[in-house]
Amino acid sequence: MSELAKVEKGDLKRATAQALIVMAQTLKTFGRSVEAPMVDGWVMAFKCRGFPIDLIEPTCAWFCCHAEEIPTPGVFMDRGFELHHQRKEQARHEAHMRQIKEEDEAKVLALREKYPEIDPDYVRSLLSRTLALGSREDKS
Repeated sequence: MSELAKVEKGDLKRATAQALIVMAQTLKTFGRSVEAPMVDGWVMAFKCRGFPIDLIEPTCAWFCCHAEEIPTPGVFMDRGFELHHQRKEQARHEAHMRQIKEEDEAKVLALREKYPEIDPDYVRSLLSRTLALGSREDKS
């Protein structure tokens, strides 16, 4: 086994153990304690489904805030993938809205050059109203 694979395996096991310890301190465990076999089982489950190490911490935080008991590894991963998808969608939406705003500002500047008597704030308000009415919503 390469040194890189050993480090990654250790990091996954450490991240998993830390998440389980935090959840055990916060949530109901029904008498289960965080011991090596439990950690090893979760690590094996994460590897089988390709659960990324960078999703462990935010998923753990979500469960600590929204759950009452430690989930099964499958439920944990399902929520982690769902949270990851939501973050990606939110980032895509925010990028799209930034693009619309940049395009609108370019339109305002072009109109300002062509018609200096037009109030740029009025043009911006018209553009924002068309967005609010849905005529320029995300179609991708």
